[in-house]
Amino acid sequence: MKKLNKKMIYKILRIIIIVLCVINLSGLGLPYLKSNDEYKEALMDHPNLPVQEGYDLKNKDIVNMNLIEYYKMMDIAQRVSEKENIKPVVEEMLLRKGILIIIAVSSILLLVFSLFNKNILSIISVLFIEGNAFLYNKVVIDQTTAVVNGDYSKGIAYYIICIVPIIIFIAYIIKIIMELAIKEIKEERKKDKEERKNKKEIYNEKINQNKVLRVIKDHWFGPLVIIIIVVLLGSLGLKIRQSFKEYDEQNKPLETSSKKKETKKPEKTISNEPIEMTRENVDFTIIKNNEDEVLIYGKNNNEGTNDISIVFYFYDDKDTLIKKSKISLEAFPQDAEFAQNLDNVPNSYHHYEVYSYVDKAEKESTINELKVSTTEEKDTIKITIKRNSSKTLNSADIYVAFFKDEIILKIEKASLIYNRNRKNDELEYKIETKQNYYADKIDYDNYKIYINSAS
Repeated sequence: MKKLNKKMIYKILRIIIIVLCVINLSGLGLPYLKSNDEYKEALMDHPNLPVQEGYDLKNKDIVNMNLIEYYKMMDIAQRVSEKENIKPVVEEMLLRKGILIIIAVSSILLLVFSLFNKNILSIISVLFIEGNAFLYNKVVIDQTTAVVNGDYSKGIAYYIICIVPIIIFIAYIIKIIMELAIKEIKEERKKDKEERKNKKEIYNEKINQNKVLRVIKDHWFGPLVIIIIVVLLGSLGLKIRQSFKEYDEQNKPLETSSKKKETKKPEKTISNEPIEMTRENVDFTIIKNNEDEVLIYGKNNNEGTNDISIVFYFYDDKDTLIKKSKISLEAFPQDAEFAQNLDNVPNSYHHYEVYSYVDKAEKESTINELKVSTTEEKDTIKITIKRNSSKTLNSADIYVAFFKDEIILKIEKASLIYNRNRKNDELEYKIETKQNYYADKIDYDNYKIYINSAS
């Protein structure tokens, strides 16, 4: 009875550990930071407004942030700081993201090791989680401005990732002690079984041989019938599958997509001289500026409203694809003009190919409904986008092209100015003509506003 109780307690302890590991892992999706009522109300005034223009994270996503959403915030801060060349912030965000990754990976491994009963690996995972979680909570979160100012308070996940690993660690110590005790009992029982086994081994062999022959002799008909039924059902299944396949081939609809690759001779390299192209009735020009940035600007000549993609494929001298770069224009109207930087261009390549894909847009365009006005203040151009209707204007992709003596110098994306009291039918953007204190101001004599998308 005592042995039975020990085994039962051991099984219950294993179940408790696995449940605790699941709770610890669920802490990644539970609220880590909770906004207060005032800050929550401000965020929910514009729930679909991006936290930073150009990224998917929206105001409604950061009302109550879990560790995954907090990781996205750190990633956005890192990317913005990289563009503005603020190295200390970039390094700090990388460190924060690294700690969160260690906590997440260790939590997943802890659950896997617990399911497979790996004590040492589980304890190592627990120590990784506890060490990094304590460091993150006390050194990073407790000193974060949003927490200190009271905009956010600590959520349940803040406590789960610190307290639950300690309980798991204690449970594993108890589990290891119980395993040693059970192991001693098993060794004693094993010795007794081996002694009895040696005495009956020869006798059991003869008995088992006779049993097998008897079973085959008395019960051969049943297995034979089962085998025949399985073979017949398998054949029938294959015939049905072949019939469905033939039916699908006969009734397969004709492809009507307008997407197609144009057979064009590969271009060599993008240079400082403008290269004019036309693909799928879209005219555009590509050029490399003095900062080795690749700029693309052009016009849609297709009728109606279209979803347009222009894709660049870059190859080495063995015709192996190195990188792919793409710009997308959603619900883009006829005769509208666009401009953008081409990202993901390799430093060196042998040649490239350009293709465009044009489809009829499923939603209506709002670009033609927009009115643009600008004001200049010192090193800043302020851009106001207003919709000529009472409908809400949620977002827009705004690019500014700078010219000198009618030659394009640079294309920059404007950043959204967050204004809590803004009207529903307008958005405000800005662009710095001097990116930071050490940079030179853009030497331009004219600029042009492009709206690549709006909704």
